[in-house]
Amino acid sequence: MTVVWLSQRYIWRCPASTVRSLYERNVGERHLDIGPGTGYYVSRAPVPENGVVHLLDLNEVPLRRAAGRVKKRETRIHIADALGEFPLEDASLDSVGCSMVMHCIPGDMATKSAMFDEVARVLRPGGRFFGATILSDGVDNSRAARKVLDVYNNSFDNAFHNTKDSFADLQRELENRFTDVDVRCCGSAGVWEVSAK
Repeated sequence: MTVVWLSQRYIWRCPASTVRSLYERNVGERHLDIGPGTGYYVSRAPVPENGVVHLLDLNEVPLRRAAGRVKKRETRIHIADALGEFPLEDASLDSVGCSMVMHCIPGDMATKSAMFDEVARVLRPGGRFFGATILSDGVDNSRAARKVLDVYNNSFDNAFHNTKDSFADLQRELENRFTDVDVRCCGSAGVWEVSAK
C-alpha cells in the first residue's frame, strides 16, 4: 500500500485513481493482469462475475496474494516471464493490464516491447491493452523523482531498470503494434490505452 498511496501520489505524481480509472474504462470479461503485485488494482476491476481473471508473474507468492484478493471471479495463475511466451491462446482475451511493472523489467524499451508482441497475440481484435510505467525521459520528473530513480536504478539490487525508458520510445513501440493509441504523461509515468488490431 505504501507504493500505491505514497510513492505514486507524492514521488511519481500519478495517483492510484489514475490507474484505477484505466481498469474501469478498459477491463473486459476475459482479462490478464501482468505483474499484479498485491492485486490492488485488479481486485477492484469491474470484471463481470462470470468473467475470468488471468494473473501472470515470474513469482508465485505475489500471484497467490493477488488471486486471494480477486473475489467472485474465476482466477487462473500463470508463472511466466512477461518477456517470454504467454501460456494463453491467440485472441483469447478481452483486455490486458500492465500497471507499474515495466520499469522493473530489465532492458531498454525495445527489449521490453517483446511483451507488447505477446499482448497483441493474446488479445482479440479490438481488445484493450492499458497500463502505466515510470519513465526516465520525456515526462515531468520532479527533483524528488529524479533522486529516487537514481537510487532505485543503482541500488536495492536494481529494483528499477528504466534509465533508458522514454515517453517517445513507449509511444513508438505501442503505435507499431496497436491502434487507437492514447499515450499520455501523468507526472513521472507514461499512461496508455490502446486497441488490438
